[in-house]
Amino acid sequence: MSPFLKRNGSWLYLHNEKRVARSTATVALCAIKFFFEHTLRQSWPRLELLRPRPIHKLPVVLSVDEVWQILAQLRLPVYRACLTTIYTCGLRINEGIHLQVDQIDSARMQLHVCGAKV
Repeated sequence: MSPFLKRNGSWLYLHNEKRVARSTATVALCAIKFFFEHTLRQSWPRLELLRPRPIHKLPVVLSVDEVWQILAQLRLPVYRACLTTIYTCGLRINEGIHLQVDQIDSARMQLHVCGAKV
C-alpha cells in the first residue's frame, strides 16, 4: 500500500490529526475507494484501512408525565383523541393515521390494525 494511503487513508489519522467529523472521514474514504476501483482499476486495499463505525443514537424517550402534559396542551378534542389512542395503544404513527372507525371493536376493547408490522 502506498505511503499516501497509510497516512491519509486511515480513519484514525483523519480523526486525530485532521480533526474531521466521522461523516467527513467516511466521504473521504469512499472517494479513495472510488479512485482505486474506477480510475486506477485496482483492488481497493480495504483490509488495511480503518473505517469509522456508524454511531447508533437511541431516541429520546419522554416520561409518562411529559406525554400527558403534551396531550393536555392540544386544543381540538379530535387531535387529543387521536394522539391519545396512538400513545395508549402503542401504535406507530402510520398505523394511527390509517386507523378507521370500523377497525375499533369497543365491545371487546380491541383494535384491528391493518398492515401492521408483526
